[in-house]
Amino acid sequence: MSVTGVGVGPGRIDMMGGVADYSGSMVLQVATERATTVVATLSDTANTNDTIDLQSEPFGTFTVSLAPLRTAVTNGKYSDLDLKAIRAYLKEQQAPGWVFYVYGSLSTFVRETGWLPSANQKLSLSVSSTVPAAQGVSSSASIEIGTLRSLEKVSGKSISPLRLAHIAQAAENYVVGAPCGLMDQLASALGSPGKVLPILCRPDHVRELVPLPPNVTVVGWPSGVKHDVAGSPYLHARTATFMGKKIAEILLQKKVNHITEFPPSVLLSVLDQLPEAMTGAEFIAKYQNVDDNLSVIDEKAIYHIRASARFPVEESFRGSVALSLLNSLATIPSGSAAYVETLSQIGELMMQTHRAYGTIGLGCPETDIMITKLMNYGPSKGIYGARMSGGGSGGTVAVLCERSAIPLVDELGKTVVFDEPFPGLIN
Repeated sequence: MSVTGVGVGPGRIDMMGGVADYSGSMVLQVATERATTVVATLSDTANTNDTIDLQSEPFGTFTVSLAPLRTAVTNGKYSDLDLKAIRAYLKEQQAPGWVFYVYGSLSTFVRETGWLPSANQKLSLSVSSTVPAAQGVSSSASIEIGTLRSLEKVSGKSISPLRLAHIAQAAENYVVGAPCGLMDQLASALGSPGKVLPILCRPDHVRELVPLPPNVTVVGWPSGVKHDVAGSPYLHARTATFMGKKIAEILLQKKVNHITEFPPSVLLSVLDQLPEAMTGAEFIAKYQNVDDNLSVIDEKAIYHIRASARFPVEESFRGSVALSLLNSLATIPSGSAAYVETLSQIGELMMQTHRAYGTIGLGCPETDIMITKLMNYGPSKGIYGARMSGGGSGGTVAVLCERSAIPLVDELGKTVVFDEPFPGLIN
């Protein structure tokens, strides 16, 4: 006899916000129709080796011992499970990268609920996905949410979507080792295709979904340039932001939980006093450290502090303005001059975000070319704005457009591609 549980986690397109999520920004996310499906199977089979079988449709299979998790559950100390130790264990086992996401999610599920299959049961997890990997549409969060939802089904444990997002983030931060904010996991757990999910990332103030007009959509155009939120540009931008936060607090004589609590006008009043750039060693000598446990200061690295502090503050403001404009569309006749102007204003805010990514070291010349091609069409052809999304340095361009303009974007995708064949638009 066996019990099967199916969990689904959608990807997401980052309309506004991006890397500002770790700074408490307002972000706007749209869940994709593409998703990761995880099938958990719990069978009544003696599991003498106390292992779990993991399978990924494109990557194969891998078997891992449950011993590190079993010890914590047996001792009744599952809530104290050391996720960094789980990461070290998987490294020792030479586990492939995808295993860290799945086993990491199982680990955080165990830490949350204390559930593991008994010695007379065998658990297996099978993963398949239509979300492109390493293209900035949150394939990682979709795996985590899909895994956690499948575990809910076979264990009988129930976790709120908000809490599910938090434990998925913990898997990515501490087992995968990627210092992401909570935005992606919230979007996968609570988002819906065709609707914008506003999140004030302090850390998880989720607002009501805002439906896009029926004839408007946000699609993703993958560049084929892979990005990595555990890579150096993202890590440097994050660390530089928290460096800027510490210096701004000193200059403004005010301690805040998030740098985005400073309005743009307030930060601008001291912006010229923030160093444009500093080495890690210079910062440590003068300010010791930052108040972010996921930031690691490299003494030899150069950090662009001024731009990295400015970006999330202005991005949060842009996100709030874009949300107000989105809400106003419900009262504006479709196709009217005011309707086109409002969508064009939202598109301009997206374009500003794209340009600002370049100032914090997350730009990408390929996506610049893509956006130039798009905006050569512009609002007259139903294309209102675009931006490189997610962790930057490549990945996917988010495009705000009329549904009637999708063939134009699709055709561009077939003619302007870079490292690999065009995989098709994401929506």
